[in-house]
Amino acid sequence: MTKLQLAMREFDLIGILADEVDAVESLQNEYDGTTYVCDAITEVADNFIPIYTSDVWENAADIRDYIEEAVKNGLVDTSNFDLVKTFQCGYYEYYNQSLYANLEHVLFNYVADLVNNFLEGLTPEQAEKLDIDEIEMRINGNLDEYDNNSYFSDLEDYAAEIVEELEEELAEEEE
Repeated sequence: MTKLQLAMREFDLIGILADEVDAVESLQNEYDGTTYVCDAITEVADNFIPIYTSDVWENAADIRDYIEEAVKNGLVDTSNFDLVKTFQCGYYEYYNQSLYANLEHVLFNYVADLVNNFLEGLTPEQAEKLDIDEIEMRINGNLDEYDNNSYFSDLEDYAAEIVEELEEELAEEEE
């Protein structure tokens, strides 16, 4: 019998820039604890902006809509216009939109990974007593109440609550 595991959600990528999946995975895997989710999104979007002029120009035509949106959103200093900086704002807009579009998947995967760590330690007999669909519904229920202005530690607390409930269920089954 294979181990009981929650399936990770696939990301809904825009699909223009090759490193977009790296940015989303960075949000999912490189932050924890007392970092606000919204701050992490801003930081990841900023970190993935190319800094070398040749890299900035490489995909500028492909992200034209995001460059225009960045200008419309006031991200570009039009009083001191610089084309490279304008393009960089477009990259920021692109990554920011991708990260927010995938936030639900990232949050689910973050909690699911923590719960999977618990599930890995179960015996086959214990795993048989648990319903993976119900565990997934619990995670979704908690995430419905989650505010992205909260800390990653709130997600860790959600996962800990779910694990605690599962441990109690298993203990009751053994009695």
